[in-house]
Amino acid sequence: MEPKNKGKTLGYKYPHIHCVVVDWSFAKKTNRYTVMGYDKELKKYNTFLGEVKWKPTWRMYCFYPIDESFWSSSCLKNMVEFLELINKEHKEKKSHTLAP
Repeated sequence: MEPKNKGKTLGYKYPHIHCVVVDWSFAKKTNRYTVMGYDKELKKYNTFLGEVKWKPTWRMYCFYPIDESFWSSSCLKNMVEFLELINKEHKEKKSHTLAP
């Protein structure tokens, strides 16, 4: 599943989570994202769940959840989709900069 607003903003919105770039610049090689959960009662993304950032030793983006957060299988699926997407984008961006 592609995020609804991919490419329109510096964020990715899924049905259960919204991942927003919070540390972005052309000088940096990687971004940092805040992960917000959707509150059905308030009908908005307002629950901080953690952040996604680059883990140099693993050479990939990883999710760093807050303590005692809880996740349904659909929320976890959204997170996996997001991580796969940004890791793929990072590899593609890197391969374009290395091309002769």
